[in-house]
Amino acid sequence: KTFQILVVLFMMHISTNVFSQSIAIKAGLNVCTPYYKSNYIDKFDNIITYYGVNAGIFVEFPLNDMFLIETGMVYSLKGLENNFIGDIAGYKEMNIVELSYLDIPIAGKIRHKVGGIPISLSAGLLVSMGLTGTSRWEIFSNSPYGRKKFITEEDVQWGEKFDYKIFDFGSIFGIEFEFNSIILGVTYCYGFENIVYPNEYTSVYKHRITQITIGYKWSNLRKKNL
Repeated sequence: KTFQILVVLFMMHISTNVFSQSIAIKAGLNVCTPYYKSNYIDKFDNIITYYGVNAGIFVEFPLNDMFLIETGMVYSLKGLENNFIGDIAGYKEMNIVELSYLDIPIAGKIRHKVGGIPISLSAGLLVSMGLTGTSRWEIFSNSPYGRKKFITEEDVQWGEKFDYKIFDFGSIFGIEFEFNSIILGVTYCYGFENIVYPNEYTSVYKHRITQITIGYKWSNLRKKNL
C-alpha cells in the first residue's frame, strides 16, 4: 500500500511539470542531529553532528497571488556519527552510518514581499524511501607497538528482516528568500518514524535534519509557452 502511495506521488510530479508556474533546482547541505537511543546508553551516547548533501528538482503552482503548493524529488544523504571512549586509555570506537534517500516533499507555501524581496514560509510532509547505505566502524587502540586503527564496513540492508526500514515519514518547515532567480533557503525536517528495527545496539533512531540550500528558479513557464 505504501509503495502505491509513492507511485501516485511520483505521477503528481509528472503532471505538475505541465501545469506548474515555476521549476527550481536546489542543492545544499544536510546538518543531521538525529534523535538516537542506544541499549548501551552509558557507552554509545556521544552523538556527533553528521553532514550530508541534498540535491533535487522542485515544481510549484500557485493557488492565488500569495498561496502556493510545492513538491519535488530530492536525493538526500543522511546519517549519524557516534563515538565511544572506553575505560582503557587510548581506546576509542566510532560508528558512522550513512543513508541515502529519495525524498518527496509536499508543502504549502505563503509568499510575500518584504522590502522588495520575496520571502516564503512553508510547511508540509516528507515521504522518504531508502536507496543505499553503509555502516562503518573505526576502532582505535594503543599497544606496545604503537597506535592501531581497525576499520570494518558493511552495506545497510533494508527491510523487516534487517536493521533499517525502507520508508520514512516526517514534517518539514522552511523559509526561503528569492533574489531574482536565485533562491536561498533553510528547511527543518522532523522525522516521525523510528527507522530501525530494535536490535542489540540501537532502540530508536529518528531523523532530525536542518537543510541549507541554494537554487535557481525558472518562473512563469506556462505564460512563456502560451
